[in-house]
Amino acid sequence: MAYGLGIIKGFGVTLKNFLRKPFTEPYPEQQHPTFGRFRGYEFVWYEERCTGCASCAKYCPLGTIRIVTDPEPAPGLGDRYFVEVFDVDTGR
Repeated sequence: MAYGLGIIKGFGVTLKNFLRKPFTEPYPEQQHPTFGRFRGYEFVWYEERCTGCASCAKYCPLGTIRIVTDPEPAPGLGDRYFVEVFDVDTGR
């Protein structure tokens, strides 16, 4: 008898929460304001400073950076490589 009573109580909680208005925000369209002391700053990449060495992708602890470069150094730019793809997977 206790087994059936537990199922009914659980269903009651589910029904109560099912009828409530949701309080979530549609994230990509409406971003929640961040506070001044928030440390998760957006990743910034300066193309003019980039040498195409891919060290940032190699040493990224989360593995969120993907770089595709031309295998030959760019002519006249020394050790710089032409960056074909620079992608940061912020959803990871």
